[in-house]
Amino acid sequence: MKRAEVRSRVSAIFTFKIDNPSNISLYLGNVNSEVEMSLYEDQTGTGVKSGRLNVESAFNSKKGIIDRQLSVGNYIVVIRSKVRETQYSLQLINNTSQAIYLYEDQGGNGVISGRLDIQSAFKDKPAIIKRNLSVGHYIVVVEFKARDTYYNLTISAP
Repeated sequence: MKRAEVRSRVSAIFTFKIDNPSNISLYLGNVNSEVEMSLYEDQTGTGVKSGRLNVESAFNSKKGIIDRQLSVGNYIVVIRSKVRETQYSLQLINNTSQAIYLYEDQGGNGVISGRLDIQSAFKDKPAIIKRNLSVGHYIVVVEFKARDTYYNLTISAP
């Protein structure tokens, strides 16, 4: 009895680094055949896969999604076409940060006119916006990327 062997084609290898413990999401989509996405640790930071953490497949009607909490370190994502080469889109989102946006309110009526700045805060890193602002009305928006959390917002003028 012959055994059928399916060989995967490596389409791409991506590496990224996490500086703070983070909840990440990887989305693989826009494919026209089966494509596999694997997430590996890179414990040495040299691009050598240390251990597979997750594997998900995407099809033409289903996105491949990996949602995981990652600790500080280096990671590798490998994309493999199962049948034939195919186009795909890969998106990595850090769901842990909180983004702080500063907008101008030109009409003084609470309607956002234009974004002036954006900063992200993490567990051990505050978001700081330092700007010389002219007399006027401004809006600060705090957006949570993962879940509700406690935070302090301080606004000061010299």
